[in-house]
Amino acid sequence: MTIVITAPLAFLVLGPVMTQLSNGLATIVMAIYNFSPILFGIIGGAFWQVVVIFGLHYAFIPVLINNITNLGQDPINAVFQVTVFALAGAAIGFALKTKNAKNKSMGYSVGITGLIGITEPIIYSVALPYRRQFVYAFISGGMAGAIQAFANAKIYGFGNGGLMAFPLFIDPQTNSLHSMYSFIIAAAVAFFVPIILNFVLGTGED
Repeated sequence: MTIVITAPLAFLVLGPVMTQLSNGLATIVMAIYNFSPILFGIIGGAFWQVVVIFGLHYAFIPVLINNITNLGQDPINAVFQVTVFALAGAAIGFALKTKNAKNKSMGYSVGITGLIGITEPIIYSVALPYRRQFVYAFISGGMAGAIQAFANAKIYGFGNGGLMAFPLFIDPQTNSLHSMYSFIIAAAVAFFVPIILNFVLGTGED
């Protein structure tokens, strides 16, 4: 009965609606980038992980792959990549500051997971239950995204995020490290700002 009820809904209602919503979101993002790369860097760096919550980030994958395939580089994903470090920093900062042993263990665990590019565990175990952590990630992600956009950073491949993304920022044609240096700076800002905010403003557990 579950399959009989949900399968038609998924194919006939939810699928088309979410596809249109995803495509519309991708169109809006590209319009913001074309209007102002720095504005896009702030908004994309701050709120990309919110898009991930709803699964709408899959709409961007064809856009990102198309940029790499046809242009050899992509400035959009160069911004999105720093958001991983913002959430990882929030989780690690949460773990460092909290006095709750269970939360400390959880924060370290999902924070390390975030550093290798997987943010969903952070979102559902730290960022949403303790919403202040999401705010910290918004702030640091927006700052890091602005740095990437200001530096005109590009990513030259499509692969996993986090620490394993650094080689993707090396220009394969010229071996230029400009984008990788920008990514290092932006990733450091995204990671350490939430840690500082946790110590200054608290974890939000209260």
